[in-house]
Amino acid sequence: MEGEVNSQYSDKAIYANFKRILGEYNWRGNENLSETQKANTFVLKVGCEVRALKVDVYPYRDGSKARYSFGFGELKKCVTDEDIKNAHIQIAKIVND
Repeated sequence: MEGEVNSQYSDKAIYANFKRILGEYNWRGNENLSETQKANTFVLKVGCEVRALKVDVYPYRDGSKARYSFGFGELKKCVTDEDIKNAHIQIAKIVND
C-alpha cells in the first residue's frame, strides 16, 4: 500500500512527528537528513499486525509532501480493508498534526 500527503508544515516538522508518534522501526533504515529530504522506516500498527512504514518527506511548494508505503506480503492475517483505510487516515493525521 502506498500514498502521498501534502502539508502546509515543514518537512522537518512532519519528519519529527513520525519519529515522535510512531517511533522508528528496529533499525535506523535509510535515514537521510539532508536539506532536501528526510527518509526513514517507522512502526505502523495495522489491525493486529505491525508493519514497516517507509516514509520520504521533502519540501513541496510552500509546505512539504510525504510519500509512504507499507506492505503485507502474501497473507493479511487479521487485517481488514477497514484497518488499511484507517492506516492511511492515521498517516494523513500525522502529516497534518
